[in-house]
Amino acid sequence: MHLGLVAVPLAAVVSWFGGAAWYGLLGKQWTSALGWDAEEVAKLKQQSPLLPMLFSFLAELVMALVLLIVIGPITSPRLLHGLLDGVVLWLGFVVTTTAVNYAYQRKTLALLAIDAGHWLMVLMIQGAIVGMLR
Repeated sequence: MHLGLVAVPLAAVVSWFGGAAWYGLLGKQWTSALGWDAEEVAKLKQQSPLLPMLFSFLAELVMALVLLIVIGPITSPRLLHGLLDGVVLWLGFVVTTTAVNYAYQRKTLALLAIDAGHWLMVLMIQGAIVGMLR
């Protein structure tokens, strides 16, 4: 069996749990950076999180697959190479596009730091796993 078939779902699962931990730890700061008051947070807690959670897992599965396609043929299998590839792809594509969107939406730097930090963590985890197992 090709290890990429293991790397992609493993990277998606581990990074999804990493994101759950990230926002679990930074949830209050995140809602504050969004400008949500206690009433808005209470409304959100009444809604089922299942659909957004499923959507985020599917997005991370696609992200891991694309990482395999992009970094697979470039370097030899190494954890550090994959980790650094994840950082470079985050810097080149994720933080840049997120920063532009947030600038036009007049969102705060605190929100950018929390959200972009989450995606940095995701891409580092996925890059390390894909880099090691491809």
